[in-house]
Amino acid sequence: MDVFIVRTRLQALIVNNILTRKDAGDRFILVFLHQYSKREDAKEVYELYDSLKKRAVLSFDIVSAHSFLKNFIKFYFLSLVSALSRGKMHLAAFDSYPFALSAKVFPFSSIVTFDDGSANILSWSKYYDERPIRGPGIRKSLLRTIFPQGCARYLRDRTTRHYTIFKNKSNVVETGRVTELDWDWGCLFDDRDAVYLSPDIQAVVLGTPIHDHNDPKGILKKAAFALNNSDLYICHPREREWVKSEKVVRLRSPAEAFLQRLAGEKRIKVFHFNSTVAYALNESENIELVDLMDSEF
Repeated sequence: MDVFIVRTRLQALIVNNILTRKDAGDRFILVFLHQYSKREDAKEVYELYDSLKKRAVLSFDIVSAHSFLKNFIKFYFLSLVSALSRGKMHLAAFDSYPFALSAKVFPFSSIVTFDDGSANILSWSKYYDERPIRGPGIRKSLLRTIFPQGCARYLRDRTTRHYTIFKNKSNVVETGRVTELDWDWGCLFDDRDAVYLSPDIQAVVLGTPIHDHNDPKGILKKAAFALNNSDLYICHPREREWVKSEKVVRLRSPAEAFLQRLAGEKRIKVFHFNSTVAYALNESENIELVDLMDSEF
């Protein structure tokens, strides 16, 4: 039985696509991975999660911030179940040490990976890292011994196949093990978001989880600047509310699908914080992308 580990809305959409392919089984276990809390994402994300959950044989949650040992045991058990039922472990998080350790201890599990956004195609991202974990403590010292080149390198070597939504781009796994998904952002547009498709919109901001950044105050200033110079602000699914404005919305559609529809017949400017959306839509003639993480801002 296959196991799918999901952390974000994009990952859930990719898993849904994989499940439509003949190489994925009808029966699967679904695991929702969270950082700090089971309710840390927007309600629109959980609507998607719930629709995916209805198709699973079993589903449960794992919170990364909880006990490392407990999470390792859960991943080990899932690896055992998938191996005994001739299934595969599917995940996007190459940087999960509890999962990597479970795969190391139980080497018989079959691992399949899929994209987690722009981190898969940016050579300086954490998924390309080959350095051991840093920091004090017995646990980290043991992990450095077990994974001398880091867990991302180990999981890149272990994956048998990698599914991608980025066509003709280098990924964390070499081309021979990469499968390009039949991906169409336009088909993912939710008609309930049509209310925000105003013809007067010329500039849009793609929000970010401000409080997850190393410099939240600096990011907040940039977000406020962009909000004041735009017509619409699309919140990131994990972005906390920080301002009251009629410009601020939360979409049910992926931002890529919404922006494609909005830019169908006119040119728009999109402010973003080094967003995956920019890499997905960088060939659109009607979209001018402005990265707020550039030093000039």
